Amino acid sequence: MSKSFGHGFGFTLGLLFLSPLFTLILGLGSSQYIGPQGGQE
Repeated sequence: MSKSFGHGFGFTLGLLFLSPLFTLILGLGSSQYIGPQGGQE
């Protein structure tokens, strides 16, 4: 999920351990969805 929004490994760890907080960061922050493979084809 973090790769789909252009974030790295640290954000992935945040989503695993502090899911509600990091989900709010994705939803209310300036992150934009770039696709299922992080914009890579």
